[in-house]
Order: sequence, then C-alpha cells, then structure tokens
Amino acid sequence: MQLFEWLFITSIIFALVPYTKHWILRYMSSRKLAVLIVIVFLLHLFVENARWQLAPAYLAFMVLTSNLVLMPKLPVWLRVLGVSIGVLAAFVTVLAANSFPVRDIPAPSGPYTVGSFNTFLVDPNRVERYEPSYNRGVTFRVWYPAEVAEPEEYNQATLFSEMYTGDFDLISFLFGYMAHIKTNSYIEAPISRNGPFPLIIFNHGLFSTLDQNPQLVEHLASNGYVVLSLTHPFESLKVDLPDRGIRTFSMDYPADVGFSSIEVSDGGIGDKISTIIGVAHSDLMSAVYAQIDLYTAALTDEEKQQVILDALLLEELQPLQPLLTAINLQSFFDIRSRVRNRSTEYWVEDIQLVIDEFETIDTPIEAFIGQVDLKSIGVMGHSYGGSAAGEFCKIDIRCGAGINLDGTQFGYNWSKPVIAPFLLVNSDTNLGGNDYAYYPPNDNFFDVHIPDSEHPDYIDALTVLPVLRMMGLSGEMPYQELATVVNELSLSFFNQYLKGNEDALVKHLESVPGKIIVRHP
Repeated sequence: MQLFEWLFITSIIFALVPYTKHWILRYMSSRKLAVLIVIVFLLHLFVENARWQLAPAYLAFMVLTSNLVLMPKLPVWLRVLGVSIGVLAAFVTVLAANSFPVRDIPAPSGPYTVGSFNTFLVDPNRVERYEPSYNRGVTFRVWYPAEVAEPEEYNQATLFSEMYTGDFDLISFLFGYMAHIKTNSYIEAPISRNGPFPLIIFNHGLFSTLDQNPQLVEHLASNGYVVLSLTHPFESLKVDLPDRGIRTFSMDYPADVGFSSIEVSDGGIGDKISTIIGVAHSDLMSAVYAQIDLYTAALTDEEKQQVILDALLLEELQPLQPLLTAINLQSFFDIRSRVRNRSTEYWVEDIQLVIDEFETIDTPIEAFIGQVDLKSIGVMGHSYGGSAAGEFCKIDIRCGAGINLDGTQFGYNWSKPVIAPFLLVNSDTNLGGNDYAYYPPNDNFFDVHIPDSEHPDYIDALTVLPVLRMMGLSGEMPYQELATVVNELSLSFFNQYLKGNEDALVKHLESVPGKIIVRHP
C-alpha cells in the first residue's frame, strides 16, 4: 500500500475504535479530528488517486466524518452500527489493497539501463480477419539496452499501460490503479551504441497483454538484447491501434471461419481434452491431429464424413467418450482447424511481418535500427504465444532460437520438428502434454520442468497480483522466485544460441539443482 493509503486507513481505524478514539479526543475536538482525516483523504486523493480497492474505506470515511460531526445528535445504537460498519469496511480495504498492491517491478540485474518505446505496423498484404474493412495492424513495444546519464530526464513506463489508455471502460476501471506501478524502462531513452544486439520477439498469452512479463523482457534487455513484444489484436485483452482506436478481445470467431461460436459447438470435447494431462494428453492429441489432417485434406463432404466415421472407431479417441459423436467430433475438427490452428498461423504471420518490415518501423530513437542484429533472432512466448513461437521455429529459417513457456502447441505443422535450438518449459499443469508436437526432436532441443509451478505463474507481472495465489490459482513456488528462475533460464539459453556463449545453458542448469528438472536431453 502507498503512504497516504496507509495513513488514511490507519486514521479511520484509530478514529473508529472507541479506545483510541477517546484518547485522541482528549487532545482535540471531534470536528478537528474530522478535518484532519479529511486532509489525509485529500492528500491520498490528489497525490495517489482513488482506486477501487479502497472503496470500502471511502464508505467508512463518510460514516466516520458524519459520526464525528453529528455525534451528539445521533442515537447510541446508530453510532454503534456506524462504527461497526466502518471498522469492517476498513479491514476489508486492507485485505483488498494488499491483494492488489501498488508495488514497483523489481529491477533487472544486467549491466544496461533499459529503454522502451511503442510503435505500430500495418500489413499491406493481409486483411484483418476480425475487421475486414481494415488491413491487419499490430502494435508492439520494444525494450532495449539504453544509455541514460540522467534518469530523471525520462519518464518511467508503467505496468499494463494499454489497459487504461483510450476511452474509459471496465478494463480501464479495473487496471487504472496500475498507472502507479513503475517498471524499470525509460521511455524513448537513447539506445546503447555497443550493438548490434540480438533481437528477441515475445508473444503474449491469449486474452493477455504485451507487457505481461515485464521482469523477463527488462532482464533480457538489460543483458544486451532488443526485445520486441507483439500485441495480437482481438486475441489480446486490449490494444490501442493508432489508425482505428481501442480494440478488445473478441468473443466470437473471425468472419472468414465461416461459422460463429454460437452456431457450432463441439459438445464439450475441447473442454474434456483440457482435463486430460501429461503424456496421456500427448497420445490423445497425436491421434486427434492425425485425423484432423485427413479431414482437412478430404476434398468432398462425403470424404470428410468417412474420416469422421472412421475416427469414431479409433481406440485412441475413446477417452473422449461419452462425448464422442459424429456431430461433436466434426465440430471439434472444424474449430481446431479453422479457429485455433488458423489463429496460430495468423500469429506467426504477425511475427514474420515484424521481421520483414523491421528496418522500416517508425522509431523515435536515433540510430536504433543499426544497433539491432537481424541475423540473430530469437522468438518466445507464454501459453498461446509459446505455441506461436513453436510454430514459427518449425517453419521459418530465420528463427535462431525459440522458447515456449508452458504453451500447449497448436498449428498445422504439429508433426514437424523445430528447426532451430529450442527450449520447452513445462509447469506442473501439463507435463509431457506437448510431446506429440516436439518429439522426436532435432539437436539442441531442451525440454525442462519447473516443479511447483502452474500455468498462470509464468506471467511475472503476477508479483503485483498476489490475489491469484490467495485464490489457489498458482503453484507453491513463490512468484518472484519463479520469475527469477525463468529470467535466468531464458537468458542462459539465448546467450548460448544467439550470442555464442558455449555451454551457457548447460552450466546454468547444473547450477540450479532441484529447481529445474531436465526431461531432454
């Protein structure tokens, strides 16, 4: 909690609890006490701004000031009720404020200061699938090694800034308080001239945001990498597209799919698959995708129906019973192929757009492009973004190294091996569940497991959202410890394969026994 938040809530509690209140009233009148609390409230309001987590305290404030000013005129029972409500509200506020704290992002440990800027690209060759009147446009943020002699000359970036820009809406209301959470990036600071630096492209998870991993991207940038994080519009929570305005997550499928999420349902097959984890998930998906490939390749409706009928009899698909019907399976095949796999392909096309057009991007930083090594490119992502990284590194020779942070692999090229050094990082959530898409591997493939971690934990911004841990939606490893493990693991991997630091990854894995379990090699 911030300074004036603490003072505000503490003053309310002290003025409500009879023992401390009577002690205070020995030295000042009730009206003077009310004025003092109002002053603290105004300081909080103008210095730190109001936030929704403190709403119960604001209620307690109104009850308290009314009580203090009108105390002689109110019946005893009403005063007791008001005090009880006020104290309860104050304690609820403390719980809410500590569940959603205003806490700065830990500083990176690399030798460089970190700069950042936002920019935008439009693809002249692709129509926006979700909004066909526009071409595909992507906003992205870049973090880079900076030279900052006087940090106070530059504004520091704040966390999740896209969530509270543009028109005021529910997302802005919920995330607006994060404008007080500072990251360690200085906006539009000069880039270091010690380059050229390797380029790493980061991809957020589905329904997430481009700065979901501020510690990771700043850690990489502070150690000599240019990190570009893409927003994939309509599949991110919220994005500001300069040529068309704010766009939020689309709850329906793109128009080119040919059906809506209401018109076609897989009868729960997709949800059932998500409950089957580990190697059993991998075995099931291997069989499912083999049938999807046959279904997609079929030229006529009759041939497609025959694929469905044959698939219903496969022993490998029987774990989907009792949902395994012709209608459900065909709908699942259509959704997986036309929605999920096509979406992964679309994200890969976003990555390719950025690489293709990188030298033409609009950047406010002098000599920026010349400090980026476009012959040394890494691609990574979390969850759905990790799947996009995996798919890219299966088909594009420009992938110098890739990392999938606990993302279930989608994509048309599921059966192809990655063609570049690759690191697959697994939580406890679905360990071994991606084997169908990555095995048998080529050389320089690493498959590791971080025990006591769950899928959402890999969003390192969750260090400022401990409420999820309170709700049991995370593993046992503390958020900050996991963030540090992932940061150092990613850095050592990229150092080995993008900077040529021999055995950097192997040496790092040997230095953290127990924290990272190696499945392969």
